[in-house]
Amino acid sequence: VDPEGGAAGGLMQRYIGVAPTVRYKNDTSGAILPGPNDVTLGNPLYWSNLTINSTNQQRFMGGVNLEYTLLPYLKLLVSGSGYYQYTNNNFFTKAFQQGNNGAFNTNRTASFNNSKISQYTTNAFLQFNKNFNGHVLTVLAGTEFYDYKSYVNSGFSQGAPTDLIPWLAASTPPSVLGTTIINPAGASSNFNAWERITSGITRVNYSYKNRYLFTGIVRVDGSSRLSRDNYFGTFPGVSVGWNTHNESFYQKAGISKYITSLKPRLSYGVNGNVNSLGFFGTSQVFNNAGTYNGFGGTYVASYINSNVRWERTNSLNIGADVGFWNDRIMVNADYFIRNVFDKIASLGISSQTGFGGFTTNLGQLQNRGFEIAVNAKLIEPKKVDGFTLEAGVNIFHVKSYAKKLPFNGLPGNRQGTFQVWDPKNPGQLMQVGGLVEGRRIGLDEVWAPKWSGIYRSAGEIAKDAGVFNAFLPYGNKRIKQLGDASWYQVNKNDTIDSRQFVYVGRTTPQYMGGFNLAASYKGFRLYAGFDYAFGFVILNNEIVRGLSQVQGSQNSTTEALNTWTPNNPNASLPRFYWANYGRNYATDASGNNPAAQLWEKGDYIMLRELTVSHDLSSKILGKYLKNKIKGLSINLTGTNLTYITGYSGNFPEVGGFDQGKFPLPKRLTFSIRAIL
Repeated sequence: VDPEGGAAGGLMQRYIGVAPTVRYKNDTSGAILPGPNDVTLGNPLYWSNLTINSTNQQRFMGGVNLEYTLLPYLKLLVSGSGYYQYTNNNFFTKAFQQGNNGAFNTNRTASFNNSKISQYTTNAFLQFNKNFNGHVLTVLAGTEFYDYKSYVNSGFSQGAPTDLIPWLAASTPPSVLGTTIINPAGASSNFNAWERITSGITRVNYSYKNRYLFTGIVRVDGSSRLSRDNYFGTFPGVSVGWNTHNESFYQKAGISKYITSLKPRLSYGVNGNVNSLGFFGTSQVFNNAGTYNGFGGTYVASYINSNVRWERTNSLNIGADVGFWNDRIMVNADYFIRNVFDKIASLGISSQTGFGGFTTNLGQLQNRGFEIAVNAKLIEPKKVDGFTLEAGVNIFHVKSYAKKLPFNGLPGNRQGTFQVWDPKNPGQLMQVGGLVEGRRIGLDEVWAPKWSGIYRSAGEIAKDAGVFNAFLPYGNKRIKQLGDASWYQVNKNDTIDSRQFVYVGRTTPQYMGGFNLAASYKGFRLYAGFDYAFGFVILNNEIVRGLSQVQGSQNSTTEALNTWTPNNPNASLPRFYWANYGRNYATDASGNNPAAQLWEKGDYIMLRELTVSHDLSSKILGKYLKNKIKGLSINLTGTNLTYITGYSGNFPEVGGFDQGKFPLPKRLTFSIRAIL
């Protein structure tokens, strides 16, 4: 069972979806039964014991640093670090029954995977330091080399005669009869991947009497992921700051009594990225095409573009650090604009080429936002080990825009948009979602059909007899029954289709951040850390799949008790159909495009960490431990403790579409630290 949630949902959603009448144990023998089926609604107690999965991992890491003074103001800095990892995985599936009344699967699949990863980083720099007349200058110049290699060999087989031998050696080897492979299992493979990055780096730091601050950097990076003509990219950066509070005019001004420190900041930099390209993104890779007439073959799986360049991101950051009342309150504020140029992405092409698309540099995206952090010393101690109380809060907000897209002849070179009726001009259509030049990115927008009510009388049905519902699976698209949902029409044209969808919200939070409190008194410390997210919507798939019955035989949540029936004509939810035949809860039998009212606000506050600790005083250590221990601290920490939210599910942090993922585990950690 996939705890992360596949097409049929995650562990929590699937388990809740099992009918309460299902037998989990044999009535006579007490043996654990598999449940309704082996795909989506199985019995976890049965399926959890069917696999043997072992992982053995060995890691080694180390590093060395060398510093040699050539001249009083010139140093040679050399360093190297390495990491090595070896992993062995073995997996075996026992024979199992495919549902309570199903056949037995005796394939007994077995597999192994051995992988080795090594990565090394070496660098050598010359560092120049000079202080004179209040000036401080540091120049660093040198080179860096990064090398990564991975090797994987694996095997797969099936057909072991018993559950007691979980090794490939006991499985049936592949054999060929004429041109037919009798047992296709038994395949093994090995694959190598590697990457190298070479960099030249120059950095300059300068300050004058700790008033004027300057940092400049230029780095040239070359990556093996790119073709020879595009190996290298140049990425500069610069930042300046002004400690205004160190100026004599500021210290003489009356405002310095209230605003103790003031530091405006400005920075601009360019970064490069090729991680989304893959190790062989500009080299042709061939796949195994299988055998035909006894001969093996290969095929080209993708169209390779050898002209892909570095993806570049330039960032402009304007900020300030402000301290009030001897820095008892510190405010850090930043406004940023980030532009992504030459975005590495897939561009669709005609299927007549034999490919769906190819990787290239296309478009320009932009992020704009701000981040503010406030930290305050609310209560300061009047004596050693006195009571202290500190608090902090931060908020983050960002919006993303499509600035430039590949030309496709459409207005705004739009991609992935769809049409809905304009609520301000109901007779006109507008493009929403997707990407449009000059507009905020709409990939996280939710548009959905909206209930306007429930048909509770024959008169209401007769009034809407002409309304055509394009989503109904019947030949008669105007059929309606008591208890069916009536749908809101943005354009009153008596046609229900995707153009009538309304805006619900975005799955990306509008605001994110956190806050914390820290208190201490006589060696005791208490820390509470919270984080939050506001301004986004989320869909509880447990409720949707239960109400729409898209599984066909799935248990529902208690919301089903409030659906319309002849005995419950005033229910707040529409009629309950098997397999969503009435399309009351979604636009198809798979649960797609659920009604707008089924989306919920995902706003939450999470108690992320609560820590209580105590440092034993030297007096106690001397009295009871005779100073054999110089210091002793006791710490108790709880993490992921609880949500404050109106969301009906377990995991609001997932955002958007909640497939029923397993919630974050609550952890309790106890530790003791001793100084001898």
